[in-house]
Amino acid sequence: MKKILLLLLLCFTTVYGKVVLNMTPPPPEDPIESKTALLTYPRSGTMWFQWCLTYGAKRFWKKESRLWENFDLEIDFSKPLLLHTHHPHYLEKVYRPEKDKIILIVRNYRECMIRNYGIGSVSEIIRNIAGNPRKKLNVLWYFKNLELYDKWPEENRLLVYYEDLVKKPRKVFDRVLAFLGEDPDAMDDFFANYEEQREKSLAWRNSIGGFMIAQSRGKKLSFHSNRIPKRVRIQFDEVVKESYPHLWERYLKHYQFAPNYTNQQKTGI
Repeated sequence: MKKILLLLLLCFTTVYGKVVLNMTPPPPEDPIESKTALLTYPRSGTMWFQWCLTYGAKRFWKKESRLWENFDLEIDFSKPLLLHTHHPHYLEKVYRPEKDKIILIVRNYRECMIRNYGIGSVSEIIRNIAGNPRKKLNVLWYFKNLELYDKWPEENRLLVYYEDLVKKPRKVFDRVLAFLGEDPDAMDDFFANYEEQREKSLAWRNSIGGFMIAQSRGKKLSFHSNRIPKRVRIQFDEVVKESYPHLWERYLKHYQFAPNYTNQQKTGI
């Protein structure tokens, strides 16, 4: 019975709160067609990005039917699927750099790691990055994501900084939609009702349940970093810089804390 209901569900899309029959099922995996994946470290704005891109590109996220079954997001099942993963090794096995595309979201490492593991785990986070953990944490995924991105062909990759996603969302999605070959004007209505869309995305995330809360605990981009002493922030940066010098220079050094830090962070736009 569950399988029958799932098959029926895949034949519908939700538009403006009304269920509209769509007889075109999601396309099967095509070994020739170019694929696109979103790669993120946890707590980097993943679900907000998915909500926005679903609205703008009307694409179906593989294994994410929850995005459209209860909310007013229209899906065009004739378009290629999108995939999200936190695991770079999956893309290394399945995706083809010469053909497939990746979008990587990068957030300040201190913010997403402290948000993910809690302020009480800061010392262990630093030990993990330095390579001498007492308790293994999955913090190295953050850097493995960047390493994968760094070696991916430039024409098939797009880097999005979380801070830009928060502060300059329209510019971000102009770039994203152009990268995917979509019309940026498709999001005019979205940004005309931006706050309403934010509330809907939070409602969607909270409707899924679980232990995570779909909203930051602070309004500042450095909220979690500001909760730890300055000397620890400096230590955090030094360990990242020493452990991943190439990634630091190319992608991360603008996150460096300094005593005269003003939260005026350089971003990718």
